[in-house]
Amino acid sequence: MGTLIGLRQSVGHTYAALAADHGLSVDAAA
Repeated sequence: MGTLIGLRQSVGHTYAALAADHGLSVDAAA
């Protein structure tokens, strides 16, 4: 379960970084 949570956080961080590059707000996704 801890691994799944860590994976979700990692994916969320990556998505947030990519979205930030495009000037998008992803507060809800993070």
